[in-house]
Amino acid sequence: MHEYTIKRPLKERIIFFIAIVAITIAPIIDQIFPVVAGGIFVLLWLLFSKFLWNKSFLKWISQTPDLNGTWNCDGEGKKQNDPSVTNPWNATITIEQNFSEISIYMKTKNNSSQSVSYGASIEFINKETCTLSYPYKNTPIKADADMYEHDGFCQLTFNLENKTATGYYYTNNSRKSYGFMNLSRN
Repeated sequence: MHEYTIKRPLKERIIFFIAIVAITIAPIIDQIFPVVAGGIFVLLWLLFSKFLWNKSFLKWISQTPDLNGTWNCDGEGKKQNDPSVTNPWNATITIEQNFSEISIYMKTKNNSSQSVSYGASIEFINKETCTLSYPYKNTPIKADADMYEHDGFCQLTFNLENKTATGYYYTNNSRKSYGFMNLSRN
């Protein structure tokens, strides 16, 4: 997993709140176990960042869309030098996410290639819609004549209420292709 960027106006407040809680409960816990407030802060931060950030009772404070899960993807690829030729494809996209980190992994249904993200950003459009943008590295599994390792960029717009997404991708100059994607959550 790698870090991702997202505008969260309350992020500093979350850290401040966890620090206040740690300082407040440290003397109470210290009577039972000798600990310091810093240790409690780290424990509370890890608990929030890994497990509690996406719970409904804390959504208002984390301000982070939960994109975790497996998504079915129907795509259509085109070559930059000949957009009249289309290549339909299907894949499974798995997103692993916590408050600070994310990983986007895609594997085509015919096992011809797989890709993994190495950076990402999330931007809210409105309460029910966000955009996930990420660069990726694609590696062929069963190489077709024109399939070889390449880098690319993908941008997906998620409808959080309907659990769907649409978007596009394009590859670097070594592959020179682009395409469109439709996702639905399993």
